[in-house]
Amino acid sequence: MAEIGRMDKATARLLRFLGNGGCRLMEEGALTRLARPDGAETTVISDVVAASIRCGLAVRRGEKLFATREARSWLRRFLAAREEAFLDQHRTVETTEIKDGG
Repeated sequence: MAEIGRMDKATARLLRFLGNGGCRLMEEGALTRLARPDGAETTVISDVVAASIRCGLAVRRGEKLFATREARSWLRRFLAAREEAFLDQHRTVETTEIKDGG
């Protein structure tokens, strides 16, 4: 999944948009327009869609794109790693010394 590594944020955005219902796919050169059944639309870079399919995070069926089961796990790990990085940045680390009474 090193290929995805360069596009983590865009991949996460794509997978979150796909959700459980999938999207209709409309390719427009270097961009791909996605439309959910609820009417929401977004545009992503076509390379992100292609990389997600190659890595098994999304599957194309005709003119529709769906997230796979692996996408849910990948997204959970991605979001956890970002949260951990935030916590590392803002965490206060204190050192204490406990002396043995003996």
